[in-house]
Amino acid sequence: MAATATLYSTDSDTDRLAQMLSDDAWHSSAPGKLRRMAGQDSNALWKAWRKHLERRDVAPTCSLVPGKKSALGWTLDSNTSRQTADLVELLTRASAGRRKAIAEASEQLPAWLAENEDAAPTRLLALESLAWCQALPALASVTSAEVWCELLERLFSLADDSAALDENANAAVAQLLRSELPLTLAYLLPELKRARRLGKQARDFLSTSILEMLDGEGVLHGRYREVARDLLACWTRCRSLGEHLKSAKLSSEADKQYSWFVTSAMRQCRHDGSQTLTSGESGQWSAPLFEAALELDGDEADEEVADVSLPGRTGGYEPEEEWPDAANDSEWAGFATLRSDWARSANHVSVAYDRLPLACELNIGKQTIFTGDWEFEIKLDGKRITPPKDAEWDQVCWESDRDCDYLELELDLGKEVKLQRSFLLAHEDEFLVVADTILGTFAKQVEYRGRLPLFGGVDVATDKKNTELTVGLGEPSFRVLPLNLSEWKSDSHRGALQVVDGHLELKQQLNGSSMAAPLFFDLSKRRRKSPLTWRQLSVGEERQVVPPDVAAGYRVEIGKSQWLFYRSLAPRANRTVLGQNINCEILAARFYQDGSVDELLEIE
Repeated sequence: MAATATLYSTDSDTDRLAQMLSDDAWHSSAPGKLRRMAGQDSNALWKAWRKHLERRDVAPTCSLVPGKKSALGWTLDSNTSRQTADLVELLTRASAGRRKAIAEASEQLPAWLAENEDAAPTRLLALESLAWCQALPALASVTSAEVWCELLERLFSLADDSAALDENANAAVAQLLRSELPLTLAYLLPELKRARRLGKQARDFLSTSILEMLDGEGVLHGRYREVARDLLACWTRCRSLGEHLKSAKLSSEADKQYSWFVTSAMRQCRHDGSQTLTSGESGQWSAPLFEAALELDGDEADEEVADVSLPGRTGGYEPEEEWPDAANDSEWAGFATLRSDWARSANHVSVAYDRLPLACELNIGKQTIFTGDWEFEIKLDGKRITPPKDAEWDQVCWESDRDCDYLELELDLGKEVKLQRSFLLAHEDEFLVVADTILGTFAKQVEYRGRLPLFGGVDVATDKKNTELTVGLGEPSFRVLPLNLSEWKSDSHRGALQVVDGHLELKQQLNGSSMAAPLFFDLSKRRRKSPLTWRQLSVGEERQVVPPDVAAGYRVEIGKSQWLFYRSLAPRANRTVLGQNINCEILAARFYQDGSVDELLEIE
């Protein structure tokens, strides 16, 4: 009965309606009858407007994107954000014409308007506003003119006011309210000049945003990584609107960038589909989101990649030359993905270096081992070195080929001290070496502490005699070797590798001005029970052993496999290590019993 009663308008209703649907509110495409009635009998105008909305041929937005549930819920967790998720689903049913849902939504609308009258724009409020917007045409059939017009004015105001949002601090909210909301209004209410004007502005803003937030190859700037899935969802829904509304189409360059953004999003998927370096509902896996994005993307190579890399899809792994690279680094975005291949179970490392502290994540098959900020503390001659306020990571090297991916970054700490941080992921050899290297000039002693945050649920096993650790979910399977420390705990004067407050913590000290602090992760399950050993090697130059702050060498042996690692800590020179003549800055190689080597990486 309550829903039926709202069909009739009071005098206050018609006053508001007269203001909202005045003579100059209509676009020339609106039916002549409505335009002629403007400014006359408001009650008759409201009845005519309702009838027009019921009869016109405009598909509800919920039907534009395939899927049983609302596309607005792609990045919503029904447990974390239950109230918003439930409201979105109710309004989706209402927008589809379900009478019971329309009546229930009409009853909830006045309370929602009152509760959010002065609310600051948030992600959840933006999604709820979009859901109400999608239900506007259906709600006109049961809602009073006053309440309906109040909702419309609220949505117009949200779209107008969104221009004042800080796009860096509120990127997802800005895109939802400044792009998607006005585009939705323009699609649903093309009869209104204001909706069309906002839609045109939104289309320009959306295309510009995509070009400014992506690096030219689809990689999102690292500052937005926490809302990457929200942006993908928003842009995918907007892209879908553009398929049905010519004025909402992206520019050709923005459309191309969107397609590459879909590829980039697949690179950053864990085995379960959630986004690397992100926690919570905004990074959760959403199969409908990726299905819709891939369909709009329309790229055959991306579809094939998705078949082997995303949950719930099937496809034989037969890499094609047309496939995009599985590994990628964007210096502009401050983000790198080291990845052995596109297989869902592939070993991969994500590195976000757009700001301090640097964040990184290691995934081995189904397991995430560490994720989060890699913290460090450096003391020179007992004094702690703090990075300058304007310090930032510089990418100094990126190499990617069949053997390995290698990323090296540098941070200027001032006082002629630099920190170089490197990641080496070997594909077939299945290992990862991460290292902090302190390069100084005058210090007599270097102390270092580095902390990598373990993923929740990761177990760690220690050895009574040896310094290595074994990590993994459930049964620890992957061994971690502190290459610059002794294999034996009894020889612990140089430092220790341990777990402290859920972090892998490496401590080292050295008499000298420079020092390398590498960790070797064995990623191979088949080697997990093989005997292992590692040693620090003597490095010679002009028939003299150089001090450890000039160059460092290491040999790692696991089962039948051996590797040689070398790092120069001073200007490179012709040196020897393990019988090899070396004149480079960095070397990683397989080492064979006959003394020969097979280079995996050489940086001159």
